[in-house]
Amino acid sequence: MIRTLTIAAFAAGTLALPAAAVEDVSINIAYPAELLETDTGAKTVYEEISDAAEEVCEQSSPTARLRYMLASKKCEAEAIDTAVTRIDAPRLTAIHAAANG
Repeated sequence: MIRTLTIAAFAAGTLALPAAAVEDVSINIAYPAELLETDTGAKTVYEEISDAAEEVCEQSSPTARLRYMLASKKCEAEAIDTAVTRIDAPRLTAIHAAANG
């Protein structure tokens, strides 16, 4: 079974910027549910989540200044946390925990 997850960045709230300065963006990722049954598969899903989070956060925040780049990293971390929590798969949660020390 293929599952779809939306990775979203709600930039105005995350970045403490005026709402008019940024847009909320999202990306859908699709993955076979069976991938979550192995460590290798869960790592693949985690990498897809991470890549999608990076992309949506870069799209939603200006990168001209260092503080915006730092805010983008915070956005990515929050988007990944949310996605891993929503999927609620033990192997994926373990990979996420290991990636974040």
